[in-house]
Amino acid sequence: MASMMCWRSKPVVAALFCGHVDDNGFMRAGYQGLQKAQTQLPIIAHYKDKVANETQAQITALRELVQQYKPNLLIAHGGQNTDAALTVAKEYPDILVALTQGAVTAENLSSYDVYQEESAWLAGAYAALMTKAGVVAHQSGIRVPPGLRARASFAAGVKHANPDVKLLTNFSGNQDDIALVERVTKAQAKSGADIIYTMLNKGRSGTTEACHELGIKEIGNV
Repeated sequence: MASMMCWRSKPVVAALFCGHVDDNGFMRAGYQGLQKAQTQLPIIAHYKDKVANETQAQITALRELVQQYKPNLLIAHGGQNTDAALTVAKEYPDILVALTQGAVTAENLSSYDVYQEESAWLAGAYAALMTKAGVVAHQSGIRVPPGLRARASFAAGVKHANPDVKLLTNFSGNQDDIALVERVTKAQAKSGADIIYTMLNKGRSGTTEACHELGIKEIGNV
């Protein structure tokens, strides 16, 4: 009864965003959801962003959130946090942990998976139908399972709509490096792509600017 009363009095929610909450993409969507929850629900929300997409850095950040805020619910936003979420959930069995874009569970760990591959298939089909050059491209940063599934679905959509369309694909290794993504975009355009599908965070603005400059099209996944 005491723990239930504590939960109902103002539960604390802490969230980790690997990347930047102002990326106009996946991280921002999660951050806006957290802010909306704090507005509409009787909770206290805290967050940490600008954390490297590296397991040990993620573990450290999640531990810091636990130690600083003692949350009832800890959120790890993004499938790249899978190993870190499993580790920290095991270390703190009394805290509920939620992983977005994940596919793992434990006694106190739940996963919420957005099926991005469904919209990715549609994006691929649309790109194949609309390309004038006969070449389309995919861009992403890190090779996490949701990104790999979405890339496969995009490719399947392209092939279904027009098997003669050539697909270029790239994982640059970084979701947030604007200059790197801009270089990738220009390289893909030089190879003939006139439509580029992006699965990036803050780095997406590099694609957007390059597409404006080159006069080609972009499809974003968020």
